[in-house]
Amino acid sequence: MSETPEHLAPQFDWRARYAEDNTPWDLGGAHAGLVEWLSAGGSDLARGKAVVPGCGKGHDPLFLARAGFDVDAIDIVDLCAGHCGELLAEAGGRFQVANFLGFDASNVASFGGPWDLLYEHTIFCAISLEQRAAFGAAAAASVKSGGHLVSFLFPTNKPEEEGGPPFRATPEALCAALGDAFELLEDVESVTPGAERRNWKERRLLFRRK
Repeated sequence: MSETPEHLAPQFDWRARYAEDNTPWDLGGAHAGLVEWLSAGGSDLARGKAVVPGCGKGHDPLFLARAGFDVDAIDIVDLCAGHCGELLAEAGGRFQVANFLGFDASNVASFGGPWDLLYEHTIFCAISLEQRAAFGAAAAASVKSGGHLVSFLFPTNKPEEEGGPPFRATPEALCAALGDAFELLEDVESVTPGAERRNWKERRLLFRRK
């Protein structure tokens, strides 16, 4: 992985958390909302190329790969490969160590992009508020024109004064970060998996890349 510019570097030691197996955000399986959404048709999305930034232990990209997508799972923590790399490869996908915030038009092809679908869950709430514009720029570079971004946005109703991570992440904040590059198609309440560990609500947002 190339050196990360300081302003894009993670503000939290995620690698230490994985090394300690202290990852309470991990659901232990694919997001129930994602499973429900795709089972119901997933807005009839074609099973093309998909990217999952901040994939963690890889439950969601593995589900997408097994559902027929050609998946690139991205995480800044190399230890995540031990959780999902082999299974993902068996399903036809790939795990890559990279900082998604550094993706742009000059390098996205080297990671397998651009993609037809970007799946977001818990990366937007994990980065600092100052890095959200960089997330939007990376997303715009990563999704093909006419492609889609789906976000299971969390935590939408966490009080801002409680800070993070996870930081409060509202539909308005995600739309602002994505800017004019994306059109919002859908914003609905989503199931909140692992509710006994998650005290805040989620929403499912679907965007189309212009």
